Amino acid sequence: MNNIDDSHQLDEGIAVTGVLYTRDLIYNRPYYMVNYQNKEGVTMSKMIAKNATREFLSPRCFKLVTIAREVEDAFPETDAFSVEFRIDEEDNVTVTRTSPLEEIVDMPRPMTDKEFFDTKALAKCVYLDTNHLLSDKAFWNPLERIGSNPRPLDYTLFRDVLTENIWNKAILQLGYTEVNGELMQKVGNKPYISMNNTIEALTPSNVQPKLRYKLYQFYENRLREEKASLGKIHTENILTVYDLSTDTKLNLLLDYDFTTEEISQIRQGLFELTHNILSGYDKIYEEDQQDIQRMIEVRRSVKQQNPMEETNVMKFYKQISDLLTSIKQYGAAQYARQERCQFLAKKLCDSLVEADYFTKSEMEEFLVSITTVSTELKKDLFKYSHGLMSKEDFNSQYGDLRPGAFDIRTDCYRDIKLERGIIKAGTLNQTSKDEEATYGKLLDSERLKKALEDSGIGITPEKFIDFVIRSTKNKEMFKYEFNRTLSLMLDIVARMGDVLGIAKEDMSYLEIYELLNYHSRDSYIQTIQTRRDMYHYNTYLVLPEIIFGVGDIDVVTSGRKLR
Repeated sequence: MNNIDDSHQLDEGIAVTGVLYTRDLIYNRPYYMVNYQNKEGVTMSKMIAKNATREFLSPRCFKLVTIAREVEDAFPETDAFSVEFRIDEEDNVTVTRTSPLEEIVDMPRPMTDKEFFDTKALAKCVYLDTNHLLSDKAFWNPLERIGSNPRPLDYTLFRDVLTENIWNKAILQLGYTEVNGELMQKVGNKPYISMNNTIEALTPSNVQPKLRYKLYQFYENRLREEKASLGKIHTENILTVYDLSTDTKLNLLLDYDFTTEEISQIRQGLFELTHNILSGYDKIYEEDQQDIQRMIEVRRSVKQQNPMEETNVMKFYKQISDLLTSIKQYGAAQYARQERCQFLAKKLCDSLVEADYFTKSEMEEFLVSITTVSTELKKDLFKYSHGLMSKEDFNSQYGDLRPGAFDIRTDCYRDIKLERGIIKAGTLNQTSKDEEATYGKLLDSERLKKALEDSGIGITPEKFIDFVIRSTKNKEMFKYEFNRTLSLMLDIVARMGDVLGIAKEDMSYLEIYELLNYHSRDSYIQTIQTRRDMYHYNTYLVLPEIIFGVGDIDVVTSGRKLR
């Protein structure tokens, strides 16, 4: 196999050197796999579908693919080749060596090339239904919550309780814009976030519609430019709150045909939204907390029915429906709203550092000192794994949680065997018993007062610190209760599978909607088999971090682009 030496210095006049494999070396898929290095010494890779059309290929890529196809046509009896190449500053391609790929000969293919191309074509058709700008890391990062290859149950559950419409309803109360459309879209098996709906929804509703649309077009164009030049996007440049860096960012709009009056309107919209959240947080929290308690009551009621001992399948449907309804009515929007409030708190803290009112270490020390249910879980995991806490005490608090909140295949903590000493004490936050005093020491009140006065945000240092602490704590607490209810529901789904004679692994191929009404075991088995086959095929697609067009599904780059 030919590899690139990262330390190799390119000869004068050479822009790129690398090697192209005429099949994928990982799973023997029909991709041209290109590893290359530029004159700055940066190593990159590119996966090009073998049926990619010229319109999706850059000039350099087209030249390389043309050469590869000529080699394949000249030696049709050989399965695959490696083609070493150099590209000069004038974009002339020189092949320095061509060799058969012996390691491909005995490697099985996951499917026929036609099946692969059909699978990819279906993924492209699904994408074209919306043709949105997609990112796998924006708004709520779906990769962190359900992974890059979620099963149908994970995906549809996450969609149903958060990204279908609840995500937008949650933030309307905070002053954002109503949007008709889902936040998440799936391409193949991979979940993406719609940047179109994200941008529109996170613009303050008190900005005039015509100006909102102009701002939306500006963000979309900037994201396209970043993707074209850098191969990535910077979603932090989208203005969703007012902080100490907002005025600097708004001034950049003068270079993009925004008038001073329009910039002033945008600033006012962001300022009012932020001020209203800060000043109205007590009311927001009280209402959300009352709802969360209602969800907890439903969960307790279902647990009292001893669902893990149940054998009546019809009762499972009722219990699953009750829990899901309670999550959607009393838990999901409330959790999402608290998370957005915590996002505002974090942005304000970051901007205090950017504006040099506090150092990065001072702010980090302050933030990590805030004890949340998550930090308590880490501490108790440490205690339990070192014999300082009994299994009974640990399970009474955390036993019904599962690390993968939406994944039925993930065991709850009560079923996970923890080895003694696996968690290091150094990974835990050290928090003073006198939290009030600790917080006061970590953020100097005089500097904070000056920063808040300079920004015009109009709250006291005490109010600011209280908001940061409470929003951070509450976000984690709401997430904790949300996840506990989800976990119980997944336990019941697994129990229903046991009664039906269907393993958890197989139940994960069902969609949440199919678990709310009666289906026979045979119909479940048939659905599972069909979904498993499609899921298996989709698993072999190579998909990018960002999709701005169908060409991004055919040509996937890691690192800088081979222009």
